[in-house]
Amino acid sequence: MDFEAWETGLRAVVLAAGARLLEEMLSGMGTGRQADGVLCLCGTRMQSVGIRPKKLMTILGEVKLSRSWFVCPKCGEGRAVLDEALDIAGTGFSPGLRRLMARAGSRETFKNGAEDLKVYAEITVTAKEVERISEGTGEAVLDWQKREQANFLSEKGAASLLSMSFPQFLGGNLWFYDKRFLPETCRNDRSLFKFTHYRLQSLIAQ
Repeated sequence: MDFEAWETGLRAVVLAAGARLLEEMLSGMGTGRQADGVLCLCGTRMQSVGIRPKKLMTILGEVKLSRSWFVCPKCGEGRAVLDEALDIAGTGFSPGLRRLMARAGSRETFKNGAEDLKVYAEITVTAKEVERISEGTGEAVLDWQKREQANFLSEKGAASLLSMSFPQFLGGNLWFYDKRFLPETCRNDRSLFKFTHYRLQSLIAQ
């Protein structure tokens, strides 16, 4: 009697059933006439050129979906409204799977991350795919941090932030640095306080 084999087999069956259910839920969502039309970024009304299939890897496994594809007659840019609504534009991985891949890639080597996903979640991806998703997620986080810094500094002013005491810093919601992207020496609150002061002084000097 191999209990582990039972567990593994049942997990595969449950994931496959979930993938089929997800595929049914997505069926028909991205097709049909758009009531308000679809506009290109250049402002031109886009034209439907029919239905295009897409394969998507999710935490349940691979699913297939069909969605209307629109092309701009002026600049030739194409887009699928469903892809944008589901946050899968330009990628073949679902948001949930991308989060798992980014987390796996941030903790170990990309090869080990891919192997862990296979063992822990029965997800088959390559080390290169884990690397690409991890780096893309990191760049998106850093871009968000830069925007938050700019917004925060425009509201508060760098000079006024420099006058904060350590208790004021802790109570002032000054959390526009994600500690995961800081040097090891800046992972606690007081060192983060000192590091932030250093960065603010650099901003004022620019």
